[in-house]
Amino acid sequence: MLAVSRDITDLQVARDQMHESGTRFRNMADNAPVMVWVTDPSGSLSKSFPVARPKTRSARHRSSEAKVAPAL
Repeated sequence: MLAVSRDITDLQVARDQMHESGTRFRNMADNAPVMVWVTDPSGSLSKSFPVARPKTRSARHRSSEAKVAPAL
């Protein structure tokens, strides 16, 4: 009978840190007041996050904001 053991503490800590970092990034991107996007190394779009809308403003105020200036 042969038993093998391996300490995976460092691996688990690294995975936990990556998960926490990804959670913080998604929270920031989902709540940013500007468009956020992620590209791959070739420059192709791989993920985009919509602009967060302020939750404290009225629908009337938000609709008038959307008409302020057209994109050039």
